[in-house]
Amino acid sequence: MSANPAINDSDFEGERLDYNVINTIYDLMGSDKYQELVGMYKDNSANHMAQINQIMQAKDFKELKTPVHSMKGSSGNVGAMYLSHICLQIEGLIFEASVDEGLLEKFVSDLATELAYALEELGKK
Repeated sequence: MSANPAINDSDFEGERLDYNVINTIYDLMGSDKYQELVGMYKDNSANHMAQINQIMQAKDFKELKTPVHSMKGSSGNVGAMYLSHICLQIEGLIFEASVDEGLLEKFVSDLATELAYALEELGKK
């Protein structure tokens, strides 16, 4: 098991989605532009997940840095805070000397589940 203290769900405080961020974006952009933004986020996230899944199959875990970091930033920008947090946990794992593959697989699975939830919720606005 990982000795990294940052890898802990109890470190996450707040809601899965930050509706203050979501509502601010919606108010500033309007409905059409907001839906366009969510569409771009969905497409980019699908590409990142495809890259992450390929990297996981190849077991070249250090290569997760770019797609996970990108997803972390874009998720935070659209208010998907727990998704961003999961990405942070993955980043913490891949920088350890010995990667806990089982824990990494769990977080990647959690990432996919949370992405589906976030996309569904973001699309409701």
